[in-house]
Amino acid sequence: MKKPILAADIIPGLSAGGFTLGQKLTEFDSGTLMKKRWKSEDGSLIDAIYSTDDFFVADLEDFTDEKGVRIYFSRGALGLHFSAAGTLFHIAVSSGYTGSFLNRFGIGTPAREVQEMFELSFDDGDEMHYPQKSSGLEGIAFHIDDGSDDGLVPPCICGISIYNWTMQ
Repeated sequence: MKKPILAADIIPGLSAGGFTLGQKLTEFDSGTLMKKRWKSEDGSLIDAIYSTDDFFVADLEDFTDEKGVRIYFSRGALGLHFSAAGTLFHIAVSSGYTGSFLNRFGIGTPAREVQEMFELSFDDGDEMHYPQKSSGLEGIAFHIDDGSDDGLVPPCICGISIYNWTMQ
């Protein structure tokens, strides 16, 4: 199994973690993947994500109506989302991922820094902030936390998605 690179650059619409959108699930060692499969009877998916240091595989149909496979690494620092056809169409990074976009925007970056460079719009459906089409930037979205209730900790990036929805 290829090891993720948690310090790899984030390239919108293309790559993160040492993986590239468009890769096929068949490029991964199926024997290894089969040994580390999560099933709903194993307990909470969230608990499995945050308690697994190495990696594990989850079939989407075990917890959603969708088909496809997800591979989670390093307590959720990196998630690879494969379509029903076995094509990597979405890479999600979160806490524990140290790579960045433009050597500037990564997990923990204050949201205002991204908002100063790109006008963002919020999607209620997936709770992500997407750059406006006028920015010319596609294939990236930001999950921004609320910051602290007292305002001392500003809202920050807590997740970044790299995607190509046409591969889904």
